[in-house]
Amino acid sequence: MAEPRDQDKQWDLYVRPANYLLDDRTTDLRAMVEDYFRDPIRYLDWLFGAECDRMVARIDSGVLPDGSFETDPASSAAALVAEVANELGVTADAAALYLQLATLTVPSDRNIRLWNGWKPARHRAAEAVLADNGLVVRDKRGRVGRGVFLPGKWIGKPGIEDWKWQLHALEKRYSDKGVRGVSTPHVILPELFRAAWQLTSELRSRPPSTDDTDAAVPESISPLESNSETVEHSAVHAVQPAGPDATAVEEHPLDDYTSLGEAVCGHHYHNEPAGPKMLRAIRITSNLLRGGTLPPAADQWIHASGDRVWTNLLPGIGVVALRAVSPVTSGHDREYLLALLEVWADTVFADPAVDLLVGRVETTVPVLGDARGVAVALGESHSDTRGFVAVRPGEADPPALGVIHEVTSIGPRWGDAGQLHAFVAAVRERGPAPWDAVAVEIFVQRTGMSPAASALILAGYLGWYLRPKEDLSADQRRILGIGPAAAEDGAGELNELEGRQQSAALLARILPDDPDELWQAGGMQRVAGRAADAWVARHGRRPAVPESTRVAAAALRTELNDTVFGPSGAGLCAILAAPDSAPVLVVPQQILAEKRNGRYGLADVGAGRGFLFHRSWRPLIEASRWAYSHVPASDPVHEGARRTLELLRLRLRDPGLVLRLTYANDREIGALSELSGISPVTDADGGRLYDDGLVVAWTDDAANASWTVHFRPANYGFTAHSDLLRATTDRYHRELSYVDWLFGPDCDRILARLTAADLPAGGYETDPRLTAPALVANIADKLQLDTDAATLYLQLLTLLDPTDRNIRRWNGWKTAHHKTIEEHLITRNLLLRDERKRAGRTAFLPGPWVGKPGMELWKLPLHDLVMQFRNTVENPGLSTPRRALPDLFHAAWQRIRTGDLPA
Repeated sequence: MAEPRDQDKQWDLYVRPANYLLDDRTTDLRAMVEDYFRDPIRYLDWLFGAECDRMVARIDSGVLPDGSFETDPASSAAALVAEVANELGVTADAAALYLQLATLTVPSDRNIRLWNGWKPARHRAAEAVLADNGLVVRDKRGRVGRGVFLPGKWIGKPGIEDWKWQLHALEKRYSDKGVRGVSTPHVILPELFRAAWQLTSELRSRPPSTDDTDAAVPESISPLESNSETVEHSAVHAVQPAGPDATAVEEHPLDDYTSLGEAVCGHHYHNEPAGPKMLRAIRITSNLLRGGTLPPAADQWIHASGDRVWTNLLPGIGVVALRAVSPVTSGHDREYLLALLEVWADTVFADPAVDLLVGRVETTVPVLGDARGVAVALGESHSDTRGFVAVRPGEADPPALGVIHEVTSIGPRWGDAGQLHAFVAAVRERGPAPWDAVAVEIFVQRTGMSPAASALILAGYLGWYLRPKEDLSADQRRILGIGPAAAEDGAGELNELEGRQQSAALLARILPDDPDELWQAGGMQRVAGRAADAWVARHGRRPAVPESTRVAAAALRTELNDTVFGPSGAGLCAILAAPDSAPVLVVPQQILAEKRNGRYGLADVGAGRGFLFHRSWRPLIEASRWAYSHVPASDPVHEGARRTLELLRLRLRDPGLVLRLTYANDREIGALSELSGISPVTDADGGRLYDDGLVVAWTDDAANASWTVHFRPANYGFTAHSDLLRATTDRYHRELSYVDWLFGPDCDRILARLTAADLPAGGYETDPRLTAPALVANIADKLQLDTDAATLYLQLLTLLDPTDRNIRRWNGWKTAHHKTIEEHLITRNLLLRDERKRAGRTAFLPGPWVGKPGMELWKLPLHDLVMQFRNTVENPGLSTPRRALPDLFHAAWQRIRTGDLPA
């Protein structure tokens, strides 16, 4: 044992595995750590125990066929599968699946298909057999990747059936909210399958109940007590008009959720919900809206009727038709899309005489109807609400399922029954419509969107969170006329502006009444015009930005390593080119919210989709520095950088703004509390909140010593309090350094340069002939160089990214002229020739090369950069300067004059 540290008053305990034996001393040690952290002891017991010996022997036996998994009982326990199939009266596939669901901790759909070598259709067939025989229940449970479960309570996150914890020798922790253990078995699987089969005998003798999740838990498994994570099911039978059974619909041969989801979304789709399949759910919902009823056994409809694919199409089916007719869509996907359109054509959603409403509601009632109309709940709850759809036959509002949070009337839209059937017939007869590049250009010119985003919209990809690297093949990109980088940024541009349901509404009326028009000359151009009009009506027209600037901004976004949450390159350009109309810069956002559901948090207000200030402010600072240094004068992105920085200063001085920082422990919060004289407040739930005006920190559990730390930038400055916060967070996070820079002298100098606006049109700040001409002349005189040679030498001394391509663009040079100047500097021993990976150049300053993609070590102090672990550089790859470039040029030459030479 090591001596205790003063601040925690605890001993550090270690164990020597070589001396660990299964004797009395080991028993005492095991008892000592039982209530704390006994994982090392558990692992040692297993590693030197009989179960490990049996697992090694199983591996050495080589009994499994090549390519098969131990988790597939058809391979590892074939005799047991036959026994189960015989006793339960089910198929061999269903018996194998039953054993997997009864035994394994992670029998997700993806795993089952991988282990068993099954296609989705075969998997669903096995599930249906088990469901039809009452052996499993269908349900939706968060983050488990499957939709069928054996009856019983549900515990933990992401969760397992309550009775499995003893089967796998897991530990229940934290009032049933967590189960300690992992998904790997501690016993060889054939024996585990046999044990699970024996333990479920009582479960099999008692049919599962859809109204009681506590039913059929075997007493022999000693189920855990009830807990807050148990899945609840509504047993409310809603009042609704008498009518036929709404669930009496025929099975469609193409009703496969995965295939339909991938066809509609255009990307890999694995979020298959429990309950009815997609086409069946569409038909049942339509039947309910037309007066059909749910049988008592369908009370769980509210948990299963809607997913995030088809319910988002309610504002308009046009986006599906657009994908179906696009040449980018595969033949396989097209067949599923046409099947969806055919089903849609025969539902209430394709009846133009029906007034449809969609929205979100707090409810546990699946369906409610009377003479005023019918309302149907859709899908599982999200933030205490769920979606709903309703029909309104007259002037009165339909009955409310509960407390309505939002509601929208779906207006006129393309896609009545006649249009849909004619469209499907035309596509089946003529195939996809030819791609029209002119249509893309029309959309670009009329909206200001990038060519990549415009092409994706006209291919029907809007609103579906496309990931082009995984979802677009080279052939698809060739048809669209976009490269890999442009596709990535174009997808990001759409994701930050349009959600699924919004995109369905946007494209609801763009297709022609006569589908044959799509194959005629100019047909897609007219579609593009209507789509552009709808886009501008919703989003306005973006400012015109040169495509070269947009491409460079996309590269900057990649360099920032912020391609998930930060603005796209096109989004950055739109903000910089028109900062006064960018909501992210002018609308107050992110304030401290009231405690909700036992947790503290922040509330984002007013920003609009995609441009949340807490995700955008740091990328916008970097983008403003890039626009100042790397974008030519007269470009709207360069011209807007000054105003963007000014608005960022205003936003960060908003007294209501709260920004996320890091985590802290009790000791660090205690130091802040001692300095401020303000103590944390403990609420009735045991949560603690510390708010001293600058620092806002909380922990939701009194036993949790980890605090989530935020700060109010309006109260941040150069004070003792701010210094302590800076010391607390600088170990991991750089947010405060951005605030320091934004209100510091370096930002003042850049703002002064932008205000001066003394560059000629098309000139770059990185060209010292324009920004420091006297210095260039001085260097040329001192070193006996001509002006261009002195310019290149100063650029290589100073800039972080003087690639060949950049130098020629900044200086307006041809390749031959550039190389002639380089050779002259090399013969003067001012530069050296070398090949360095990803450097983008072959001429370098003498001396060490550090970081990735790399820079000369000599430059680090010039840019206030420091070396970090394993030859890395702080903020690697980031080429935007933090100081005004004339100042940097002079500072670099001053080092040379004082004898601090690269070497």
